[in-house]
Parts: sequence; structure tokens; C-alpha cells
Amino acid sequence: MKKTMIIILAVAWAIANFTGQALAADGPQVSLGFLYGNDSVTTDESGCSGGSAYIQKSNETYVLSGLLLGVIYPWKAFDLGLEYGAGQTKDYAGAKTDLNLGRFKAGYRLWDGAQLQLIPYLGWLSLKADDSQYSGVELGIDMRYDVAAKLRLLGGFGYLPKPALKYGSNTANDTGLLDYRLKAEYLFTDRLCLGLGYQSFHYSGQYSSYTNSSNYSNGSLDGTSDFLTLGFVYRFPAPEKAAEAESSEKTEEPSSQTTAQSKPEEQSTEPVKTQATETTIATQPEKQMPETVAQPQPNEPLRFLVPIFFDFESATIRSDQQAALAQDVQSLLAANGYILIGGHADPYGEREYNIDLSRRRAQAVADYLAAHGINPVRIGIFAYGKDHPEAKGKAEDWQSDRWADIVITVEEPRMEMGIRK
Repeated sequence: MKKTMIIILAVAWAIANFTGQALAADGPQVSLGFLYGNDSVTTDESGCSGGSAYIQKSNETYVLSGLLLGVIYPWKAFDLGLEYGAGQTKDYAGAKTDLNLGRFKAGYRLWDGAQLQLIPYLGWLSLKADDSQYSGVELGIDMRYDVAAKLRLLGGFGYLPKPALKYGSNTANDTGLLDYRLKAEYLFTDRLCLGLGYQSFHYSGQYSSYTNSSNYSNGSLDGTSDFLTLGFVYRFPAPEKAAEAESSEKTEEPSSQTTAQSKPEEQSTEPVKTQATETTIATQPEKQMPETVAQPQPNEPLRFLVPIFFDFESATIRSDQQAALAQDVQSLLAANGYILIGGHADPYGEREYNIDLSRRRAQAVADYLAAHGINPVRIGIFAYGKDHPEAKGKAEDWQSDRWADIVITVEEPRMEMGIRK
């Protein structure tokens, strides 16, 4: 038991070290925790032993304890997961046996919203507890729901239609296995959280053995394994060197998609329908948005105009923002230079989702400006996602985090220019 726990800790450290250096942001996550619970098996058996017929019923309960290691690696729209648990079971007399849990699954993010994720999966499950051992192909679905900025609920269930079941030395004909899971995570940071979970496995089946006409048995069994889990989950960020290299590449070698050119062109008097296309992910530290927006002043190198706000999970310009946009258009028509449009999102949801949402918000503003006489060649759009919130974790104030900034700059737009000081 002690040796097994040391091996699990060593594997967890190796995975953490590898993923922390080599894998992408918000990609891999590693969890490590303790499990504690019980396993209960009820049998109903009849047969013949030494020529004497018998009927017996029994109910045995075992205590389960051990360590549980989990790894999830997202790849495109898929989640690849691996879970391994090791420990021991102990009966009422103190006799101990090994506890082993293994699960691999490949899930598809069927619904990947800001607050809710639904992930159906196909996998393989194997569990050995006391005298029971079963394994087989598992079909199931996982769910994640963000209750608040710091609280997340996870759940799911799985079904093994025809698992291979062994009870003691007997091979049983299992009628199926159900697996239920529920977990609550409290986020200390965007990367580290504490999780408290519950898992339950329920199985049933029939078994038989035959030696001769004087020694045979037939029986049925019904078992349940329940345990609580408590541990930490860590989601690894992108390697700093890769992030720096990407930022340097964007700064030193402008992309062919960049819409802001080396020299600003004269204003066009006709509406232009061409869209601005550059999207850059902001990774700078958080800055508090000022309560009031400074009005444009002549010859300033950087000027923030009136921000444009959006509804929850929406990139559609609201009717009550038309006046602010009209004011910004007049300021832009009267000014020379480049235009930076920076989209933002509230803390709900995964980072990739919010990056895309903030990009669409910035694009919506860019399209509006182009349709009202602003030359799109002057415009560069940037997606900051949820990296620079104003509400600072207060869910009731998150409306102020759903906005897009319009900035006039005398230099070609860069990512850091759109972050309010």
C-alpha cells in the first residue's frame, strides 16, 4: 500500500512537470486526492456441497481507502481523460485486499457554453474491490456548470452494458453496471482549485460453479461501491517562453492579416464594408478601468473613446449603445491616426470561449464603424477575453466586463495599447 502511494505521487509529479513545461494553456489539468468509502456486496446462493443441499444469503461490507490521480488533456473539441486509483479494502475482521480503479475515456464537447459544458464520452473502466472485479466499455456523459466566479459543479454518469465480472473464483454474467459522479470545486485562482466529490458504482449479476453432481452452486449478487474524494486540481498555463515568442513574433513581424498599415490613409466619405480581421490575445496584468472616460484631446498619443457594452454571451450591438457609437464615430472622423478596438468578456466560462466572444464583440464594433464611414484600413482588433475584468470577481457587477474599447493611437495598434492604465 505504501509503495503504491509513493508510485502514484511520483507519477503525479512527473505529469505535472511535463505538462507544466510542454503543453498549452488551459489544456491539461491534473488532480490528486484521497478517496474513502465502503463496498457492500449481497449474495444469494444455493447449491450442493458434499452431497448436502444448502441455501445461504450473505451481506459483506468493506472499507475503501486510497489515492486517486486524474489527468485530462483537451485536444480540439475532445477531452482525453485518464483516472487511476490505488489503495486497500478492509473487512470487519481487519483482513486487507488491494483496491484498484482505472478509467480511460475520450469525450466530445457537445455543448461548450460560457457556464455549461456537456461532454458525452466513450471509455474503458476497471474496478477491483474486495472479491469483486469488473471491467468493460463505458458509455456516459460529463457535465460542468459554473455556479459563481469561485464555485463550479461537475457531475456525470456512465453505463457498462456488458462488463466482465468476477466474484471470487467465479465468473459472473453481469447484467450491467451504473456509475454516478458529483463534485464541487472551489477556485482559489484560475489555475488551482479544491475539489470534494462523490462516486458510486452499482453492479449485479449471476454466477455458477460446477464440480460434480455433489458439488455445485448457483447464486446472484448485488454490489455497491461508494466513496468520497478530496483533493486538488491544477490547470497548467502556457509556457512563458512560448508566450513571449508568440508576442515577439506578432510585434516584430506583422501578420498579413493586420488591418492597420504603416501609414494611416485619408478618411473615406463612403461607407466601406470590408471587415477588420486581426485578432490578438492579450496576456498583460489586470488594470482597473477608470470610472469616467476621458474625452479626446488634440495630439495625444493614445485616446480612449466611449466604451460599448454588450449583453451576456452576446456580440450584438445593443440599441442603447447607438448614441455612444455615434459619438465615437464623430470623434474618429475628426481625428487622424490608427484605431484600436479591444473586446472584453466577463469571467464566466473557459478562456478560449471568452477569447472568441471578445473577438466577435470587437469585430461587431469594427463592422459598425466601417459601415459609418471609417476606413477599415485604420482598424486593428484585439481579443482580451476575461483577462482584464473591472468587476474583480463580483458576479453582480459582471455587466461592466462585457465591453469593447475604441482607442485612437498615432502608432500602429499593439496589444498593450488597449489595456487601460
